[in-house]
Amino acid sequence: MNKIILTGHLGRDAELKYLDSGKNVTKFSIAVEKNYKREGDAPTWVNCQKWNAENLSNYLTKGKHILVEGELKIDPYEKDGEKKQLVYVNVDRLEFLGGETKQQALGNEKGDYDFEPSGLDVNGYGAVDDDDVPF
Repeated sequence: MNKIILTGHLGRDAELKYLDSGKNVTKFSIAVEKNYKREGDAPTWVNCQKWNAENLSNYLTKGKHILVEGELKIDPYEKDGEKKQLVYVNVDRLEFLGGETKQQALGNEKGDYDFEPSGLDVNGYGAVDDDDVPF
């Protein structure tokens, strides 16, 4: 099984691309922090993509705290005769975790960022009502 679940903050606004086939892909990267942190530790940057989620790109803005779940992909390619690999997460599920953006958490005075509640329905994934949970 190939499944990865990550939480982090968006490093930049998402980029929406349209293909000749009519499909679209939203690309973004997240900064994943370790549970423990030593001085000088940097976040791990992870590239992600979500297919056919055109409206989602409007909400994926720099600093938003999100959870992604999907498949880890490694695509080999060659550049200038050198073999390389493109590593990314092909996202199946995305959830907005809410709270402050990374900039606000670091003391951004403006506070002019949009807040999207975690109950936002993203491709059929919405908030779960506690009364519906069978346990």
